[in-house]
This record gives sequence, C-alpha cells and structure tokens, in this order.
Amino acid sequence: MFQFGTSYFGCRFPEHVETDMRYLKECGCSAVLHTFSEEDYFFYRDTMKEIVEVSHRQGLKVYVNPWAVAGVFGGEAFSRFLVQNPETWQLCSDRKRYPTACLSHPKLRQFLLDWVEAAAYIGADAVMWDELHWFLPFLFLESNPQKIWGCRCEYCRHLFHEQFGYIMPEIQTSDVLSFQYTQMRRLLFELSDAVAAKGLKTSVCFLCNTDNFPDNFSQWDDIAGHKSIDIVGTDPYWELGRPMKRSPEEFISFYANKIAEIARKHNKEPQLWIQLYGLKNHYELVQQAAKLAADAGIRNIFSWCYRGAKNMSFLRCADPDKAWAQFKKAIKSIQEK
Repeated sequence: MFQFGTSYFGCRFPEHVETDMRYLKECGCSAVLHTFSEEDYFFYRDTMKEIVEVSHRQGLKVYVNPWAVAGVFGGEAFSRFLVQNPETWQLCSDRKRYPTACLSHPKLRQFLLDWVEAAAYIGADAVMWDELHWFLPFLFLESNPQKIWGCRCEYCRHLFHEQFGYIMPEIQTSDVLSFQYTQMRRLLFELSDAVAAKGLKTSVCFLCNTDNFPDNFSQWDDIAGHKSIDIVGTDPYWELGRPMKRSPEEFISFYANKIAEIARKHNKEPQLWIQLYGLKNHYELVQQAAKLAADAGIRNIFSWCYRGAKNMSFLRCADPDKAWAQFKKAIKSIQEK
C-alpha cells in the first residue's frame, strides 16, 4: 500500500484548507505535512488544531515539522525564539554570534520539547525532523575562505572538555565533528523519545550530499536504529543550482536505494521526498523520481511542496501547474499498477 503526500503551507483559513485537503484526496494522496512554524506555535496554535481536524476529516494522515524553528531546521520562516533569546545564538570560530540556536543550549532543548507538546495538542499523527543542523556558513556568508564553523559557546566548550578531556580547539578537527554529531544525536533522540511518549510517529529526513552537507551514512545508520524513530527518509532534490556529478536519475536512484537499504536493516519505513519547488524545466523528472522510489521498494512518497509552490514566489516552479500535473500523474501511474 502506497502513501502519497505533500507539504502544505501558506494558508491558515481552515475552510480553505479543507477544500485543498479534499482536492489532495481526489489526487490520490493519503497524507499531508503541515508546516508548524514558530508563527504557528505562538499565534495559530488552535487554528492549526482546526487545520489538522479538517485534514483528518478528509481521510489524510497528518505530519507536522518544526519549520525553520530556532534556525536549526530547514524552512523559509523567521524565528521569534532567536529574537527573544540572543544568548542562544551560536558562537562561531570567528568569535561572532550568528542567529541560529546552539544545539547544546538548554533553552533550545526546552523550547523544542514544548514544541513537541504543541504538536501533540494540535492532533498531529507524526512529526518529521527536517534537516536538523549546526551553523551553515552559506546562510550567512557570501564565501567562507576561513572555514568558519560553530558552535564554540560556553556550553559547547564545557561539554567538549567533558567528552574529550581537553579544551575545544579553534579549528574544526575530527574530534569537533564527532562532538557535534554527539550533541545533535542526543537532542534528536531526546525529542524523538518525547514524540513517542505522546503516541505520535517520528520521521527523520536526511539531507543528501552537497558541498555543505557531505554524506555520512554511518550516522544515517546510527540514527535509523533508534527505538523511537519510525520512518527514515531523504530528499534527493536534483535542481538546487549546484553542479551535478551524476545525472538526476542516477542521483535520485542512488539515494532512494540507500535509504531503502538502511530502513530495511532497522525494520523502519523508508520515505522519499520529491522536489516540487524551484524547478525550471524537465518536469518529467518528477514522475521519474516517484517511479525510482517505488522501484527501490519505497511506499511512502512525498513531494515538497503543494502545487509546485505556486503560492510562494521564492520557491515557485517556473511552471507550477505543469510540475504538479507530473506529481498527479506519478500517483495515478503507480497506483494503477
């Protein structure tokens, strides 16, 4: 049984959302991911509860994700937490603070646990942790010849010394990278355990290889084995304005098979995200990506995002209607087999 879905954001009128959810069901989707940003957390919480209810009424399973929350997850949204808690900003190797929260900071940990409580309150079925990360230079710097990295705040320096027995260096050594993974892993597992305690499923999305996100499949494997993680996914987006060493088909196929392999090893559900934003042409790759996922044995297939991001000019496909039509065709062709 296949589960097709898409991410959805930009509308907070429940009656309009219900119309869109009915349409999604007619397109063959059985799930939706509603972004749950800090704006939603602080100002639309009960509205989001209504939106989850209307989605359930249309027979859709509902995922939510912490969209750009605290600047440590993927997403196009601003953070109130960072404005109100500048002491949580990452202190980087150039001795400057940048507006993205430190994964070691106790205030961030508590805020994210409170976010999990809110996700359960609005009635979500699953939480998707999307691209949890440390400081990303390309978000703040035009170039990074000095290889600036973060974080070196008092919490990180103290915890590094506890783990390795010496003062944290100012360059990003292998021990620093190991420490950063340990902290990320600790936070991710604690949050996933909190999600499981609320009776929700947990999905993790691993970002595919780029210059900024080199693959580390041993880490993917380690995280997939955690007891509170139910779904492991990845997002082989082929058109991000970077040079590709492989064809889009080879790129998608490689990551679809890799995540399916890791999921099988740990008896978890594999999930693949298909690019449906920022596409300039070659929309047939949308349908091809879904087929490659299905061929790899993946039955949980989502697109990012609804109708080719037609409502958001920053992410919109050049021809969003054509992009969405390809996703609908993909659903129909796979379901008819």
